[in-house]
Amino acid sequence: MSLNLAMIEGRLGRDPETRQVGQTTVTKLAVATTEKWNDKNSGQKMERTTWHNVEAWGRQGEIIAQYFKKGDGIGVQGTINTDEYEKNSEKRYATKIKLNSFWFPVASNNSNNNQSYQNNQQPQGNNYQQNQGFNQQQNNFPNQQAVDNANNAPDDDIPF
Repeated sequence: MSLNLAMIEGRLGRDPETRQVGQTTVTKLAVATTEKWNDKNSGQKMERTTWHNVEAWGRQGEIIAQYFKKGDGIGVQGTINTDEYEKNSEKRYATKIKLNSFWFPVASNNSNNNQSYQNNQQPQGNNYQQNQGFNQQQNNFPNQQAVDNANNAPDDDIPF
């Protein structure tokens, strides 16, 4: 058994680039994710940004190109693919995420507020933040209220 799954939430480093491949639209994205930590030895704050190439095919790519621009937050879920090609008689590789679904991050501590787009659904109206045409992400926890309360607890109440 194997699993190929990538899930990231970050910011677009440039405007989405859309082109036609036959009868299908493909949209390319550059998504940056940033990791922050304190150095163990010096205590200095450290930061590392990783860039992810993402391809969105069909209607999903068209919607991303319509509603997103450089600097916007985006969440993507997809599969990791590596293409092999030759340049100047030298083998090269390009790794990308082929998008399966995406969401519009919402500034909130409760991840249930994220709006998700998948399975060829189409948004209605001009405001993509509305629930129309989008799946509400669901967590299948037995006691969602307990999970929500734990997410909002002050740090000094955490037992570990």
